[in-house]
Amino acid sequence: MINNKMLYECPLITVAELADMLHLSKSFLYHDIYKAKQKHTRPLLPHIKLGGRIFYRTSDVKDMIDKEFSKPINFF
Repeated sequence: MINNKMLYECPLITVAELADMLHLSKSFLYHDIYKAKQKHTRPLLPHIKLGGRIFYRTSDVKDMIDKEFSKPINFF
């Protein structure tokens, strides 16, 4: 299980760790990367591939979460 403390201690997290943290499926994240590559667009989060594995920077994850919470909410 991933906790908020991990966002500050470890600079990189795996797809499985990010999926667990955001309550998403791993296949959703893999599909997002694939779809962005096919359409030449950006995925939800920047990532790097090292030794065949995909990693995300915890600072990017934290920034995305902070950005989403700062948006105004439209109820209507």
